[in-house]
Amino acid sequence: MTTTLRTLIVGGDPESTGLLKSLLEAPAAVQVVGEFARLSPALHEGPARRPDLVIVELSASETAEGPPAQVVGALTRAFPEAAVFATGADVSADFVIEAIRAGVRDDPRAHLRHAAEPEKPSQSRRRAFGEAWAALSVGLLIVLLVVVIWLRILPPIVALPVVLGGYLAIEAFFDRSIGTLLLRIAMFLAIISAIILAVTFIRELVLLVLLGLGLLLIIDNFGELRRRSD
Repeated sequence: MTTTLRTLIVGGDPESTGLLKSLLEAPAAVQVVGEFARLSPALHEGPARRPDLVIVELSASETAEGPPAQVVGALTRAFPEAAVFATGADVSADFVIEAIRAGVRDDPRAHLRHAAEPEKPSQSRRRAFGEAWAALSVGLLIVLLVVVIWLRILPPIVALPVVLGGYLAIEAFFDRSIGTLLLRIAMFLAIISAIILAVTFIRELVLLVLLGLGLLLIIDNFGELRRRSD
């Protein structure tokens, strides 16, 4: 199936427009879907014709349609899906390029909320390793635990936390959450330390609690006596 290039012509005198149209329609792959001598009708009626290419003839002097850069800018905004080709008989190539650059005022990706970015090779490798680890991690964890216990490398009560810790560390590396893992380890160790201290000094803790309770009762009763005396 042959793809047709739908083309819209804007500006120019009738003679040059007719010549351009005949040249464009010579190959069957090009179809002229509209001709507009002025910019306003082109902006109003042109989008409905869904052109793939807009050819505009510019003039070096300012016309009723506005400066050349403004003309190109209006066309690029009215036909965001089409390529705008600017030309002119009395202007230089540098002038046409400047007009095109001045006309494109907005980022063409400004309407995208989540623009797709090419993935870096390092990220691709990390993602591939992460997928491979996710597929093999549970089986490797069980095999490693069995080997460690079978060969008596570590006691079972020590082997299980060590293997689980290694597993969590590798998972955090692939998820880029090493900092979160370290924070959770620190909180866990702090809780264990608090429990150990509480068990070790349980007698002192109980005595301190009773002492505080006794002082609180004395202060409260003393205040009650003062209020009655007043």
